Amino acid sequence: MAAPLGVLVFSALLAACSVLLDKSKDQCATNGECARFGAAFQCVQNVCINGGGSDDAGPDGAPSDDGGSDACVPSPKTKNADFYNEKCTNSSCIPFDNCAKTATPTVTCASLPSPVYLTGSSALRNFVGVVGKLLASDAAPVTVVYQSQGSCVGVRTIYEADPTKRVIKDVPSAGGRPANYAIYFKADRSAQECFLEPDGTPVTIGISDVYANTCGYTATTDGSTVTDYFGPVQPMAFVVPASSKQQSISAEAAYLAFGTGGGGPWSDPRFFFIRNSSSGTQQMVANSIGVPGNAWWGIDRGGSSGVRDQLKIIVDQAQADKAIGILSSDVADVERANLRVLAYQAKEQLCGYLPDSSATSRDKANVRDGHYDIWGPSHLFARTVNGAPSAAALAFLSRFVTPRIPVELLDAEIAGSLVPQCAMNVTRTEEVGPMQSYQPPYSCGCYFDAKTKGSTSCKSCESASDCPSSAPTCNFGYCEVQ
Repeated sequence: MAAPLGVLVFSALLAACSVLLDKSKDQCATNGECARFGAAFQCVQNVCINGGGSDDAGPDGAPSDDGGSDACVPSPKTKNADFYNEKCTNSSCIPFDNCAKTATPTVTCASLPSPVYLTGSSALRNFVGVVGKLLASDAAPVTVVYQSQGSCVGVRTIYEADPTKRVIKDVPSAGGRPANYAIYFKADRSAQECFLEPDGTPVTIGISDVYANTCGYTATTDGSTVTDYFGPVQPMAFVVPASSKQQSISAEAAYLAFGTGGGGPWSDPRFFFIRNSSSGTQQMVANSIGVPGNAWWGIDRGGSSGVRDQLKIIVDQAQADKAIGILSSDVADVERANLRVLAYQAKEQLCGYLPDSSATSRDKANVRDGHYDIWGPSHLFARTVNGAPSAAALAFLSRFVTPRIPVELLDAEIAGSLVPQCAMNVTRTEEVGPMQSYQPPYSCGCYFDAKTKGSTSCKSCESASDCPSSAPTCNFGYCEVQ
């Protein structure tokens, strides 16, 4: 059977890349082969390195230690680097270390009071930080240690049978990539880096935007039990530059763009700002539009911040109309001046809806009542024995796996564009699956409206005696059904 066109094109691209970026080839065999980099370069273990001696330890063409103008690149200069790096200057040379962008930890995570280790979704950092503050403020403090790795990494570190895959490790900077150390949260909610154990530190809780089976896990292979604890609801969205003419997108149009490489106004994959198959954002959207999370057209921008930062600087109108990306609502909401969330029309839906009731509101009304499709509960996975998590996991989970969560955590979820479970009117039990009507056991919908809209039609109260029979319970200062 003939290979699909997309596969052929992709294979051709891979072949081209293998020619341009053939890392299997030695850079040199003799010093003469390094002459193109400069006279001081020598071949050392098949790599060209500067051998100019202690008087000139920088790259060839950089100013010497005394700032002298002892070498000028002869004319004609053929590239920018000829101007950048010639020694023909008396100015000081002040280098910047591209590998030193992240603060180096000063403490070990294990030395902190009662550490509990979390990894996974980057979108839930604010939520994790608030719980971390609450625990650090306790009379017997517990320290929340967190490393952002992506939703499916959070799932893997709990479900894998191999203990070596259930750990997190320090990721030092390399090749211009910043380091990824774990951070811990203090009582003032500030965060600081800490060193993990050299051989890896076992994860207590894995956090994810998506269900475990979305990441390919349905059960552990060692017979252990994993419990999925639901956190606040997280909407995901398609976004475009604010100058784009596009206002909405359908599941079918998104399928054509991200599944086939182009369709409708989005016809150039170079302007598709996507994530990767480890991203909960991409996996959740993938389930709604019917394109596997590992088969998307577009360019992985290296995280939600990369999607956000690269998409919002597009100012050319022609490019803006071609550009499209995916973001969680917490990231998209703070960029409304630069990015527009598209109304989304799901399969079998007659028109598209925003997550909110309007482009200027933050009430998540269409998420809460089921008009908007791309949302799901956040997940906190922990290994359990006879239905009970470890004491370390319970210290964290007990702060929100209760009908009434602390008001400080409730406020943080709302401010972070998440929807607390107590404010939802619909629920679902699988990734972007069928919705059912939902009545929270302890409602906070009135409080949510008051915080996001500035007002609510609910009656205010100080106790249940202030409430009518139709809404007899006083929750967070407002009369609710229950």
